[in-house]
Amino acid sequence: HVEEKAVRDTIYQDAAFLSYAGCISNAFAAWRQEVDADLRSIDGSIDVKHYIEKLSEKLIAKYTDIDLIDKYDVYEVLLSYWQNTMADDVFLLKYDGYAAGREVEVVREMTQTKKGEEKIKIKGWDGKLIPKSLMEQTFFAQERKAIRAEKNKLDEIQDRLDMLVAEQTGEYGVLADCLREKNKIDSKAVNAKYRFLRKTDPDGQECRILQKYRELCKIWKAQMQKVTMLCDALETAVKAQYAALTIEEIKHLLVEKKWYASIYDGIQALYDAASLNMANRIVELARRYQKPLPQLESTVQQCEAVVRKHLEKMGFM
Repeated sequence: HVEEKAVRDTIYQDAAFLSYAGCISNAFAAWRQEVDADLRSIDGSIDVKHYIEKLSEKLIAKYTDIDLIDKYDVYEVLLSYWQNTMADDVFLLKYDGYAAGREVEVVREMTQTKKGEEKIKIKGWDGKLIPKSLMEQTFFAQERKAIRAEKNKLDEIQDRLDMLVAEQTGEYGVLADCLREKNKIDSKAVNAKYRFLRKTDPDGQECRILQKYRELCKIWKAQMQKVTMLCDALETAVKAQYAALTIEEIKHLLVEKKWYASIYDGIQALYDAASLNMANRIVELARRYQKPLPQLESTVQQCEAVVRKHLEKMGFM
């Protein structure tokens, strides 16, 4: 007998269940092996519109005998990724070749002004074929880790500032008369008040609070400059890395890290959802049949006897 709270863990740790999970990854590995050479040799002769048909037919064939997930759901994963991302990549390879993996481009978005007029805004830059995030993950993991650590420190300082502001912007707070529009602290007002108190009451509590606020602001600014410097250095290094990529590195990043990883994540999500639904159904059945039929019949008889007594007292029997 397995307790209800342990049902899911029992299912997920079952050897047959784990073996079935292997079937999902094995089918994907078989598809990869079949299409890999083609994906690494795309050139001007490719028919982009019909290329997805070849890829999808081979993928469907690999998942035909796997029952837990529907082969056409797997096909939808590939088709959706093709329409959103992969078709554009293949089209670019057709005309520019894999060397396009060294190119970067400005990222723009259409926004609206307060008057409702459309305006193009530059958001930044990214790789034309290989995402900047993938380059950072592959070549600059340590730099990203260092930036995250410094950003965490910045967040801690910001939390301390927010807490101090929240405490001191109430009715009797030291910073209450330094608030401006949208509850923003006016730094000029803070500095003026601090200079006044330094002359009139330098040892007072209000002066000490303002001094603490100013010090935290100074620490925050220095930390922000440090984060900005690290981010700028990473941006420069990543751009240089794009230019230095070999064709083999481009193919590896594009085919393995971008295409395969994205498609497999989608298929894995299908399997996870199916596994969860199956586990939930088993838990539901376990609850339904937790008590044996004789016990349920005995409970019903007891309830009937109680109801009968109440009816007799009320004169209905």
